[in-house]
Amino acid sequence: MIAHAADTHLGRWSTKPEREERDRDIEDAFKQMIDLIMMEHVKILIIAGDLFDRPRPSNSTLLFFRDSVREFLERGGKIILVNGEHDTPGVAEVPSTFLVSKYLNNVYHLKHFFLKDGPLSMEEDGKRLNFYGMGVVRGPKAIEHGKNIMKEIQSAVKNSSGKNVMVSHASVKEYFFKGEGYELESFPSGVHYYAMGHLHFRIIDDLKDGVIAYPGSLEILTIDEIEEWKRKGKGFYIVDMSADEPVVHQANLDVRPQEIFEISSEDEILGLSKEVESFISQFSSGRRPIVNIAMRGGDSLRRALQPRIERWQKAGAIISISFKRAEDSSLEFGPAKSGEWDEMKIVKSVVGEEQIAKLIIDLKNCLSSPEESNCEEIAREITARKDYWEKALKEWPKQKSIVKGGEKRQGLSKFMG
Repeated sequence: MIAHAADTHLGRWSTKPEREERDRDIEDAFKQMIDLIMMEHVKILIIAGDLFDRPRPSNSTLLFFRDSVREFLERGGKIILVNGEHDTPGVAEVPSTFLVSKYLNNVYHLKHFFLKDGPLSMEEDGKRLNFYGMGVVRGPKAIEHGKNIMKEIQSAVKNSSGKNVMVSHASVKEYFFKGEGYELESFPSGVHYYAMGHLHFRIIDDLKDGVIAYPGSLEILTIDEIEEWKRKGKGFYIVDMSADEPVVHQANLDVRPQEIFEISSEDEILGLSKEVESFISQFSSGRRPIVNIAMRGGDSLRRALQPRIERWQKAGAIISISFKRAEDSSLEFGPAKSGEWDEMKIVKSVVGEEQIAKLIIDLKNCLSSPEESNCEEIAREITARKDYWEKALKEWPKQKSIVKGGEKRQGLSKFMG
């Protein structure tokens, strides 16, 4: 038996005191997971990327992780990690997951697999398990590089004995609503279980000779995840590797309840109030529920709603407000509708490099979401790409100058000062 988790995002709100309670929620979910794993006598835990929410987690976050897993490790448990976007620095530094593996016994960081390194092999329930890693791959040729790593894994599993597990933090085109990432066809065959991370939604599917699975995040981290949580819960997987095919069991955790409500005019306030108060009344004891209100209106709507917000807060609810443009048609996570503008294509056409374009979009999304807090890290990652900016500073000024207020501005060179 192995446990498979991903996207725990420890320390997500550590820089925002007003969000401290939400960090405790993430930590509580993590502790619940460890307790369940020990209760089920599982000895191997995979965390497939984004263990931490930032490349340089705070000391308190590192201490929490160490203390939470100490008993599990002392009992002979083992933790296998790969790096994700959030716990990987934007420059040529080692990821935080690698450092953790150096300071804690029985914690292993899987580097990108290459034949000379060989797989990490362990015995579990009398079976040999071989683990191959592919964390987040960055750079202008990230997809190509990732596919080469998969080819290395493909070559290795041909001559391996036992069960093969590929641990990867990557998006798959067939599952990711933006259609970005790797095609399922590019994944190596001969793998019995593909332990995936990156998507915060639960997926279990057959792939070639085995099973591919995303356990999703442990807690509800964005409003996009609320409907998914209602249908499938939040948690991790316990995987029985003893049979011919892996058997994946879903382990659900007790997370703070959330709901999302939309309002676009003052005429809707009364109806909204009834819905919100009905929701809050379901949780008279225990953790305070989170009421997410998506407003499609200006400051006047917020002012009109303020007395009721204060009343809901006194009743024990946590209120989170987000503002949406009037033309936004949906808050739900899902495939882009036909005819919608391609955000990545537009940004990439300006900056020229897909990874920089993705970071800029991530920063935009972060700044527009009340649930995000890693904006500073994303901004640092953008500016850390000195190779890109040096090239851009040489090329962008060649484009047409912009004259504004009598001052001649030379494209990006003026922007960068």
